Amino acid sequence: VSVRWRGEYHDRALKSVALGEDNNTVATAGDDGLIGVSDIRKSPGDEPDVSITDHDRPHTVSWAPGCGPLLLSACSSTDKILVHDIRSPSSPLATLRGHTVASARKRQIHRPVFYRPYPSLSPCVLSGGDGVGALSIFEFGSPKGSVTAKSRGRLGDGGIDPQAVAVLGCRVAVSCGDEVHLLKPVYGVD
Repeated sequence: VSVRWRGEYHDRALKSVALGEDNNTVATAGDDGLIGVSDIRKSPGDEPDVSITDHDRPHTVSWAPGCGPLLLSACSSTDKILVHDIRSPSSPLATLRGHTVASARKRQIHRPVFYRPYPSLSPCVLSGGDGVGALSIFEFGSPKGSVTAKSRGRLGDGGIDPQAVAVLGCRVAVSCGDEVHLLKPVYGVD
């Protein structure tokens, strides 16, 4: 394996990396509080092309499929998920809340992801969290930036907290404790 490009602008451990659909963009998140977005066609430098510092220690970055500049970020020490438009990085496009329970001890979120099963549907975000026992679906709509907490699908008896979430097309896999649940969320149907 040869190194094609190297970004060296984080000064603490990286927690997440995401490649853009254009094959030219990389987003990173690290313990230094930085979310960096870089064009890998350019020579690497000491600074990313776009810097976002809305989280203390972000652990997740993810691009919205088919939506170009939309980038999701999450931090394990807060109960919010931020959605950024990297063309306007100074403030988040949306702040998603409501997927953790206030009485939960840690109130952490677990690796949220964008979900867009069909190109005709708006993207949404899937997330689980401590003390929820359900998978939350946040739907994006018009006007720009409006977000609706569309659903909170319970898993099993509701006592299982979804951890990691993976998506491919309309399929969703969720880790819950020592099990994997394969789901097909009902989305885009009123």
